[in-house]
Amino acid sequence: MSPLLWKIGRYLATTAWAVAGIWLIAITATELRTVWLVPPTPPEISHDLIIRNAKDDDGRRTSFRILLFTDEFRWRINSFDALEKEGARPQFTDAMINVLNSAKEIICVGASSEEIPAGTSAKEGREVEEKRAARRAEKIAVWVREVLGRPIPVRKLNVGHHTPTGADDTS
Repeated sequence: MSPLLWKIGRYLATTAWAVAGIWLIAITATELRTVWLVPPTPPEISHDLIIRNAKDDDGRRTSFRILLFTDEFRWRINSFDALEKEGARPQFTDAMINVLNSAKEIICVGASSEEIPAGTSAKEGREVEEKRAARRAEKIAVWVREVLGRPIPVRKLNVGHHTPTGADDTS
């Protein structure tokens, strides 16, 4: 092999290694940034789950942070009084407000309990519970929008009436 080809080969190999190294550094920095920039779990949250790079049927990817309120906090915001009466609002901690303001989009989930109101048919009771779940999603979205410091899309998801589990504790 001629010295000129040897030098060109070394130059190309060095360039390829440098490009690969820069690419690895960029990917690592991006991953670390997504891990390091996640605000800490607020005290009103019992479970904090981050799902990264979830893929839909069309191959698009996104990440989610799913926050489940503690039983005590969830009961306060889902109680009949808080849902049906004006003026009753949850008191989000500064940590929770920070998490909400760091989101790109927020989905507020409304659900109802498995119990059907006494004296109603299963069909009528389910319809009542479905509507209550929709009101919960709407009310939670209102409360969330009130504490946001910047415009963030807030969506509502009505998961409705859940089927009986047979467990004594339906929370």
